[in-house]
Amino acid sequence: MYSRGIDFTSAGGDGEADSLAGQFGLTATGNAALIFSTITLATTADCQAFNSTNTCPNLGKPVFTQQIGIGNLTANASVFGTPTSGGTLPATTGVSANYNTSVSSAAQGGNSWALANGFSNVVTLTSGQLVYVVEMFDHTPALNVGGITGSPLVYSRAIF
Repeated sequence: MYSRGIDFTSAGGDGEADSLAGQFGLTATGNAALIFSTITLATTADCQAFNSTNTCPNLGKPVFTQQIGIGNLTANASVFGTPTSGGTLPATTGVSANYNTSVSSAAQGGNSWALANGFSNVVTLTSGQLVYVVEMFDHTPALNVGGITGSPLVYSRAIF
């Protein structure tokens, strides 16, 4: 749905995610979170937007273009990072438990926080390719499996 244009930053899109996730607890204090990210390679144009000199630390590296989070982001964050200088996503106005950011071309070219850390170990991108990543975190305190201590966490991700 994310790759097909559903806007999870709107009240309608947020409601879609919540109804599809059923009883996972996609609230700011719940047990679960969904994180939607788009990732591409930083280009020469991004570098020029960052700095008109030849300095371009992110050229050819995977960078975020957008990240949306729904649910408890205090207990969950993308394994590839959070693309803001402060390391947290700002809340979306009017949609509860929904957070998002879009990363500027200049930030993609030169800010270390825009990098999708470790993503190249998972998928090899080509120039101009944009991929969608959806990660789901579900803390399952009711799950009681012998030999497992602490609060079990179920993590799943899809890349397309």
